[in-house]
Amino acid sequence: MMNNDKLKIFPPTPEAHKAIQNKITQDGMKSHTYELNDAKQIKVVIRGLSEDFDTSVIISHLQNQGFAPTLCYPIRNRQSNTNFNLFLVTLPKIPKSKEIYQIEFIGRMRVTIESLRKKQSPGQCYNCQEFFHHSRLCTRNPRCMKCEGPHRSREYPKPKDTPPKCLHCNGPHTANFTRCPKNPVNRRTFSKAPENAWADPAIIAKIKMPPTPAVEPNPNPATQFIPRPVQLASNANPPTHEVFFKQMSQMIWNAAGIKNKINQLKYFLLDWKPDILALQETHLNPGDRLKFPNYSSYRTDRLTHRGGRTAILIRNSIDHHPTPIASTTFENTTIELHLSDSTHITISSIYRPPHGSISTLELNNIFNSNSKCIAVGDFNAKHRSWSSGTWNSNDTIIHDYICNNNLILLAPCEPTHFPNHSNNPSTLDFGILKNFSSGDANSINALSSDHNPV
Repeated sequence: MMNNDKLKIFPPTPEAHKAIQNKITQDGMKSHTYELNDAKQIKVVIRGLSEDFDTSVIISHLQNQGFAPTLCYPIRNRQSNTNFNLFLVTLPKIPKSKEIYQIEFIGRMRVTIESLRKKQSPGQCYNCQEFFHHSRLCTRNPRCMKCEGPHRSREYPKPKDTPPKCLHCNGPHTANFTRCPKNPVNRRTFSKAPENAWADPAIIAKIKMPPTPAVEPNPNPATQFIPRPVQLASNANPPTHEVFFKQMSQMIWNAAGIKNKINQLKYFLLDWKPDILALQETHLNPGDRLKFPNYSSYRTDRLTHRGGRTAILIRNSIDHHPTPIASTTFENTTIELHLSDSTHITISSIYRPPHGSISTLELNNIFNSNSKCIAVGDFNAKHRSWSSGTWNSNDTIIHDYICNNNLILLAPCEPTHFPNHSNNPSTLDFGILKNFSSGDANSINALSSDHNPV
């Protein structure tokens, strides 16, 4: 896939990933890639040792216990330029490495070993200074973090009286400055909340956007969300129009991170046998796999900050193709079904983050794509028409959009979201139907997440 004069390749298998990476290395091409899940290392932090403790003693002790540490070094405080009394240790991802958490003593000192906490900000490459990948798998030309020069940062001893220069925004700071306006953390902007919205309902009414006439979808939309096919679909035995609507089973689930729940989902698919499963908050990276027998999977991997991400699993026996649709106020993975009577149906898996205002213009892009549409997912909306709890302007926008466009709301009577920090369940996961009479929706107490499948 070409984007901004850059070629993006999505290998379907780990073997293809390795073959492409070997070819890039042999030809000396400039690229970066993501680490496969099996190749990732286990990173732990050791607490309880003094800041000047000899790292060779730590490595020797771990080796005597049967571990194979690849790195061990103290964690530094960047502000004071001193060491914390914390040591980072990396180990290969093998079953033996998981036993390291049972160690209680190193060199006659009691220690505590815990997993390294992931940063909330996006990772940054020490080689090219770009975001969302690391230097170990980057062969791009080096750029200096301190002066934007075409060399590695350690090769430039910047004088103290010389101000740094950011290669992203040309500002007087280093390229890893978290408040840089080009840092992905600072790129997200949200609409300012109206004043006195709760006291004056007319202010909330002004937020609503009028429906726009249907427009032909752009075949090549520019969007930061890029759905990609993981497994090709089979066109065998497509269901008829009548049979399809009577027998179709569509489910939605906010997984809140699916990497460690693949086996659960595998058996869930075997038990419930849904025709279509719409997933939200998969938290998958481009290098992670999402593949199940008899299903094609399509994903929208977030290329900026952590969290989010959507996907759709659909049976191979249903004729379909992916349909990229641009959106910035919510994430979506969209496909189009082709029935035997030439009926086309748009199916969209939607995740709206809890912050910011949803755009009805972007909803129009989905519901104007076909005469029949189904949009399902986690809308993070708790309007009193379908859920208990405190509702806000976004809930009103979605409710009024459904009413003004003669759409059908399909929500279960039971709550779908059970937050861990409170006892206030609500219904955040539901569907919006266009040109369908109705359907049945039930909240199912299954799978491990704070959201129930629906």
